[in-house]
Amino acid sequence: VQTCALPICNAIFSRWPILEAHSVPLPVAYDWFYDAQKRTGGRQAILARLDVQGKQMGVVCTHLENRTTPEGRCRQLRFLLEEVDRAFPGLPVILGGDLNTCGFHGGDKEAMKQLAVDAGFSARHRSAPEELEPGLVLARQCGFAAVPPLDAAGDTVITRRKPVSGGNLFLRVDWLLLRGMDIHSFSVLSTEKKDFSWAVPGCALDSFRGTELSDHNAIFAICALP
Repeated sequence: VQTCALPICNAIFSRWPILEAHSVPLPVAYDWFYDAQKRTGGRQAILARLDVQGKQMGVVCTHLENRTTPEGRCRQLRFLLEEVDRAFPGLPVILGGDLNTCGFHGGDKEAMKQLAVDAGFSARHRSAPEELEPGLVLARQCGFAAVPPLDAAGDTVITRRKPVSGGNLFLRVDWLLLRGMDIHSFSVLSTEKKDFSWAVPGCALDSFRGTELSDHNAIFAICALP
């Protein structure tokens, strides 16, 4: 029997001083120990309080469960938002990460195959993801604005290329959720090699021979504190 620790997939990097940081375990929505992968541990979130030129703000990085229902992810996010209120009362907050807002149970492989060819689901997921994931509605009710915006649509907001039989299932699962901040602009940066026009000539990406750095794209936002 092989076991492995749950991969460390959360991190916060800051050019501003980190005043304090801690991690919290999320409610268990799927026990990976009994999965074929035999993972130990559980999904967590990292919370940090920053000093940005004399102003404090909170930053959160998390990774919600994919092998659960949208309601299961909503329960995890509700727990985390309550922890954010305790840790950063009244402060501006950036909460980001892979929220796995796929709109279905990520362990249902047959459903994924069907959805990969279901144009109706794909269009609904791209244009109105909150109709499939109650956690996004909850975040908005708690005062968080989503980046990319919930009403954005099209290929420019796709953040995940999930391999399935016969191709990829294109999803919106990665988000920045912002509270108490002004959003000036945002962009979704493709991690596919063919889109590396932004790479600086002579950098390490020039020698990269794979098709993609990641099956997730990156989200950027330019924001301002009050």
